[in-house]
Amino acid sequence: MDKIEKINIKMEKENWVKIPFGDSVVLVNPYISLPSKVVLLKNYIDALFDFSTIAERYINAEYGLIVGLIDLCTNINIGDKDNPIDLDGLISSGLWNEIVSHIKNYDDFRRYIREVVDMKREELALEKSVSGVFEQLFLKVGEFLNKVNSLDISEKTVQETVSKLQTVVGDLNATLRPAELPTIEKPARKKHAIK
Repeated sequence: MDKIEKINIKMEKENWVKIPFGDSVVLVNPYISLPSKVVLLKNYIDALFDFSTIAERYINAEYGLIVGLIDLCTNINIGDKDNPIDLDGLISSGLWNEIVSHIKNYDDFRRYIREVVDMKREELALEKSVSGVFEQLFLKVGEFLNKVNSLDISEKTVQETVSKLQTVVGDLNATLRPAELPTIEKPARKKHAIK
């Protein structure tokens, strides 16, 4: 294979877009950088999957994203906890839509958010399904141990107890055993006579 000659390229940094707004000029970075994406995604997922109601989580995640993008991609001061930016005013004035329309990779970034949210949902569903299996197992073992304490030790009760224990262990084995995949037999090859 021929060796290809590599070249060095110089990437020109994109100029910030100027948006006149009232007596001010808002500067917008037209590209969400990789480090900014990481911060924004982490904050969005943390807000969306915390322990408040779904409506609160969604609003916190969306407004947090707006604040994060304004902070990371514009020259607008977002304020502090005592004097925060008026997000409702920013949105209702149309400035937010104007800002987003100048960020070239905003739609791609929203797609990343959807993909990460889907991955997080799958992760949580898996955690719940595994924990549910173990919770049921511990309940059965607890019931068994409580019954052992009140057993009379006759031959009949010992046989019943052993039978119940075998059932619990069998259930555990069935739950934890990897699924067996069906085997597919290869069709027999036909032998052709040489003519």
